[in-house]
Amino acid sequence: AAWDRAREVGAASARLRLASDPEHYVEVHVIDVTEEHGVYLEVVVTEAGASPWPDKTPAPNARARVATMRKDSQSFIMSIDESVTDLLGWRPEQMIGHRTIEFTDPEHVVLAITTYIDMLRNPGSSRRSRVRFQRADESWLWVEVTNHNLLTDDGGYVLAEIVDVSEEMAY
Repeated sequence: AAWDRAREVGAASARLRLASDPEHYVEVHVIDVTEEHGVYLEVVVTEAGASPWPDKTPAPNARARVATMRKDSQSFIMSIDESVTDLLGWRPEQMIGHRTIEFTDPEHVVLAITTYIDMLRNPGSSRRSRVRFQRADESWLWVEVTNHNLLTDDGGYVLAEIVDVSEEMAY
């Protein structure tokens, strides 16, 4: 909610219980500085003795959380990076030449298409949506997909950045 509010009005705050330490809270302040710096600034303030980050190092074989693919204007996949295979289990030859909608949860198809069409209408724009993609093992993964309309560039394409948000959605 704080993130959405910051996008609407420029700044917002929220008090959150830590999943890693439910006895403690953090305050999260989100500030929109995209006009000057192209990013949202997020400040996390903790209670004394609390840490918002678990005292764990990622496992050496940890799965990728961010991946990219290139698509054409009709959403046919042109290429994927190795992180897509790590996230979803599909090999490049199983995805290339297929539309991303084929991997999208049927409940999210309308949202995915609407967001994609809106992005296509505005050259140079980006649009974001949260959907579930099917993995090769037939399980589902919550992802946030940001499609960047680079179609007017030489050799134009749509760059899709895919972020695993399954842990966030589980909360």
